[in-house]
Amino acid sequence: MVRAVVLTTAFLLGASLPLQTQNQPGNLLNLHTGVAFPMSPQPFSDFWSLGIMFGGGLTVPIAPATSLEFLFDYENFGLDDEAFFKALEIQPTDHSVSGSRTTIICLSSNIRYHLGDTSISPFFVGAGSGFLLTTIGAGTANYKGYIITQGRKSHLRLFLRGTFGIDFIVTKEIGAYVCAQYTFAVGKNELTNTDALSMVAGATFPM
Repeated sequence: MVRAVVLTTAFLLGASLPLQTQNQPGNLLNLHTGVAFPMSPQPFSDFWSLGIMFGGGLTVPIAPATSLEFLFDYENFGLDDEAFFKALEIQPTDHSVSGSRTTIICLSSNIRYHLGDTSISPFFVGAGSGFLLTTIGAGTANYKGYIITQGRKSHLRLFLRGTFGIDFIVTKEIGAYVCAQYTFAVGKNELTNTDALSMVAGATFPM
């Protein structure tokens, strides 16, 4: 699986080089930000709150309606104290929990295809894959004076991603877009698979 992702990325990058000489626009700098919703596994969706995300990368047009993207994404989720105490059926009085923020770092290669070419907002879909590093920070829980600590944990996984969005023309050279993207990271089983849904707004600039 790792070899397949690496070979696919190398093939897409190599294929883009000769295609750019056929009167295609130049490469674009991609910057984006948004919010991310934890979806699974259940502890992730139940006990972590809405996260923030930002990132950037390179967009390589290879055809009038098709481009390749090589992206970096960073997502940060805080622990939902209220949901955590509710699940344990205890009142937050005299109890506390701190730390345990979850961060997700993604490196991916994606292909974006425009479904239409209206002058205002062409729709696009995208698909890609890459590597995802999930880190749960160290945390401390205080339950009636009993202190429980958990160390920092990290997991590196492969992930798949699907995207649907709309492009906007800002100026002749600068573009903007909004999209929804679904990320699925492959774990050893259902308890270690990680899903997140992100709502993203971004812009592209000529390089």
